[in-house]
Amino acid sequence: IVSWSTVVNAYAHADGATKAEGLLREMEQNANNNSFERSKNGSRRAQPIAPSIVLYNNVLHAWGKSSDGDASKNAVELLNRMENTTSKLPKPDVISYQLVLTALQHGRDPDKAERAKSVLDRLLAS
Repeated sequence: IVSWSTVVNAYAHADGATKAEGLLREMEQNANNNSFERSKNGSRRAQPIAPSIVLYNNVLHAWGKSSDGDASKNAVELLNRMENTTSKLPKPDVISYQLVLTALQHGRDPDKAERAKSVLDRLLAS
């Protein structure tokens, strides 16, 4: 997990939120794959590691720092995915909501105030 988070943080500092989220999605897919693979010598490989809330929050942070015009929208969409997950993946925490609010604050979305109020309402209801 630490290695994945390190790479995601590097992308965040290099305006690479799209790549950071791509890594998160890859990790989610690996975590949702419950089957063991066999290595070349026939032994079973370890189960994939599920992404932690820290990794999700690092991706939300990357969207907050991104110059992408859709960054705040992408942060809200990731928050939606986190809230609506039916898998073993983590639910958002207070930091997740704060990172999305920060992304909305820095975004170019003309409806950002209304969207921020919606995110705040969801935080208070959680």
